Amino acid sequence: VRDEISHLRRSRLHRAAGEALAAAGASPDRLVYHWIEASDHAMALQASVLAMRDAEAVAAQTAVVAHADTVLELWTEVDPGDRPPGVERHHAIVAAGLAIGISQGSLEGVEYLRSHRAQLEAAGDNRGVGVVLTEEARHLHPLGRVDEALAAAERAIELIPAEPPTPERARAEAQLGRLLMLSGSDAGRAIAITGRALESARAAGDPFTETSALATMGVLAPDRADAEAMLRKALAMATAQNAAFQITRARTNLSELLAGQGRHDEAIELMRQGLELVTRLGVQGQSLGWMVANLALRSYEAGRWSEALEILDTTIPRGYPEALQ
Repeated sequence: VRDEISHLRRSRLHRAAGEALAAAGASPDRLVYHWIEASDHAMALQASVLAMRDAEAVAAQTAVVAHADTVLELWTEVDPGDRPPGVERHHAIVAAGLAIGISQGSLEGVEYLRSHRAQLEAAGDNRGVGVVLTEEARHLHPLGRVDEALAAAERAIELIPAEPPTPERARAEAQLGRLLMLSGSDAGRAIAITGRALESARAAGDPFTETSALATMGVLAPDRADAEAMLRKALAMATAQNAAFQITRARTNLSELLAGQGRHDEAIELMRQGLELVTRLGVQGQSLGWMVANLALRSYEAGRWSEALEILDTTIPRGYPEALQ
């Protein structure tokens, strides 16, 4: 029957369905199809952005990627003045890149980000390029490509303006601070840059980046009590946001701090609970591998060698060799 209806009539029917569903308070993901079929690309783009954000809020990684791809497909079909305010193409690219990195692996995340960064470079969108480079840096490090990660983060800082404070600039600063902390090359600079990221994130109202900066400062802080307080705050904020990547960071960093104080049981339980949580949030690849490796290491340090071996024996065949070697 559908094929017998003219294109114009189908378009009108889909518009009527979209309007009725919107009036009834339907979720954005239910509206996208109808607006596309109605050839209302502006409404479809708006619904796709909202659906992407909803998926991010519940850590539905596959849905994030699907909606982000729809946003990118529709982007050039909509006049700039009709696009959702405060939304840029790079927001969808980064959302999908992060979701792919979490659910598939860092290499896949880098490949996705680089393929779309080329489009931003061709369009002369330097700020967008910087934002995507920030996310690339996040995924390059666990692949062992440390120099590339640092170069990407440094370049992002150059491309994203420092004023006024924006979430994008805060994230670039937080990423560079994290990488400097991990490399151990310049602790003083890492503290300074991460401190700026913390200020920028709070000024821009960006809890995701504030969480990231706290997770880094908790490692760099010389006072153990201050460090634990920062990491516990980072963990609470990450959990409230369902931010899978930040949950893995906060729990891993806090467990290392606790183990260093001889609080092995606390460290192990923290990682066991965290592993269950991030698995429910769809974390795979290197991110999950580091959680597993940390739990095995904490068990080994506590003298629970059989537990450590069991963890490794059951997880290495599932595909996390880089983190578990």
